Amino acid sequence: MKLGPPLETIVGVFNAGNARGYHTEVKLVRFVLSRQWNAGAPVAILRKDTKLALGLADRARVRAHLGRAVFGYLERATRKDWARRDYSRLIEYLRRDPRP
Repeated sequence: MKLGPPLETIVGVFNAGNARGYHTEVKLVRFVLSRQWNAGAPVAILRKDTKLALGLADRARVRAHLGRAVFGYLERATRKDWARRDYSRLIEYLRRDPRP
């Protein structure tokens, strides 16, 4: 998005190729592009589920680099009072804090 294309264009590119899926075709369009922000789960739930998944990864001795990066992102968002906001709104947080 920093390179210029609007989010609608990016979603259109995803949906025209192999990157398309339920979240790009339905969730992004219905809740993010429309700015409805009510996809049905708060950020706190994603943080909890990601933490549980990382616990399983630890038990299996799997590094889960991507999962840990996602957890760090969700942890920072939670510390900045995003825990109760719907997860579809995370796009706004990412624009403010794009760190991995």
